[in-house]
Amino acid sequence: MKLTKKLIAFAMAAFMVLALVPAFAAGGNARPLTESERAAKLEKLMVFSGKTTDIINAYDGTIASRGENDEFALARIIVKYKGELTDENAVAHAEGYNDWHVFQYASPAEAEAACEAFKKMKGVQWAEPDEIMTVCATPGSSSFNSWGYGPTHVNAYEYNQWLYAQYGNSVAAMPTIIVAVVDTGADQDHPYLVDRLIPGYNFINNTNNPEDGHSHGTHVSGTVVDGTFANVKIMPVKVLSDAGSGTTLQVCNGMEFGYLNGADVENLSLGGGCDHAEGHFMMAEVIDEAYDNGCTVCVAAGNENDNAENHCPANVRRACTVASIGTSHSRSYFSNYGECVDIAAPGENIYSSIPGGSYGYKDGTSMATRTSPPSRRRSRPPIPI
Repeated sequence: MKLTKKLIAFAMAAFMVLALVPAFAAGGNARPLTESERAAKLEKLMVFSGKTTDIINAYDGTIASRGENDEFALARIIVKYKGELTDENAVAHAEGYNDWHVFQYASPAEAEAACEAFKKMKGVQWAEPDEIMTVCATPGSSSFNSWGYGPTHVNAYEYNQWLYAQYGNSVAAMPTIIVAVVDTGADQDHPYLVDRLIPGYNFINNTNNPEDGHSHGTHVSGTVVDGTFANVKIMPVKVLSDAGSGTTLQVCNGMEFGYLNGADVENLSLGGGCDHAEGHFMMAEVIDEAYDNGCTVCVAAGNENDNAENHCPANVRRACTVASIGTSHSRSYFSNYGECVDIAAPGENIYSSIPGGSYGYKDGTSMATRTSPPSRRRSRPPIPI
C-alpha cells in the first residue's frame, strides 16, 4: 500500500479536530435521537445487558477453549424481530432492546439449525451467531511521542501550534471530544491517563468499573492521549475480558453505550472472523445508529495479513477501517488489506501506557486505529437490513 506523507499526516492529525467536522453518514436518513429518547434507550440497554451478561456467564465458560474459527462456537444466536419470539429448544432467552432476541442453545449444531430456521421465518429481519471477538494487537518488539510524530512522519508539534492558535491559545476554549475506547478497559490510576478518563462501563461483569486486567485497552487509550490536547477525553468501555476476548453481543452493547453517552468517536481495536456471507447485521446496525447520532466509528483492519473483507467489524460498510504501516510508510507485514480499508496509520513498535503505571511497546492495527480520523471516502452504502 503506497501512501503519501500527506495522507499519513491526515491520519495522525485529523483525529484532533473531529469535533470540527460532522460524522459521515453515508446515505443515512434516520433522525438523531432526542435527549429523552437517548436516556430511555440507555435505560433499556442496561437492563438488556444485565440479562445477556447472565447468559454469557452461565454458558460460555472459558471462551479460549472454544474453537475460535467456528462461528457457532458459543452456541448462541441473535435474531432481529419486532414482537415476541420464542424457541422451546433454547436453554436461555433474552430480549427487550432494539428488537434483538438472544437465544442460547446447548450445542453449536442446535444454534446453527435454529439460525437457519429463524432466517426463513416471516418478519425476521436477520439472524446470526454471536461470535468470538478478540484484541487486534501483536506482541511488540520510540518515547512519547511515538515514532509517528516528527519531521519525517507527522510534525504534530507544528500542527498543535496551529490548532492552539485557532482557539485563542486556550485549551479550555476547545470543544470536548469524547473517545469511547471499546476494548479491555483502562488502568483507572495510570498517571498518563488519570486526568483524561471519564466514566465508562464494564460489559464483561456488568459493573461501573472498566478496569483493565489485560493491557490492550490501556495501551490504546494512551496512544489516543499521546499528541492530543486535554480536551480529548477517554471513555473506557470494557467489552473484552482480561484474557482479551468477548462476543459480538458484548461489543455491540458497549458501542451502544458509547454513542448514547455522547461519544464523538468510538475506537474498536478488535475483531473476529466473518464466516457467514450475508455480513454482520448486528454490527452494521449499531454502527449505522452511531453515525446517525453524530459518532464516528474507527475499527482495526485486523492482523492476519488477509483481506479485511473476511473480518468483522473491519468489513462493516460505514466503519472507518484502519490498516497499519511501519516507519517506511509501507503496509505492516501483519496488517490486513483490501478495498474496505479506508486509511492507514503507524502501528509498529508503538510506545504507550500499560497497567501498573508502566509503559511498553505493542504492534498491531489496534495501535494504528487509535490515530484514525473519520474517512471522507464514505461512498460505500451501508449493508442493507
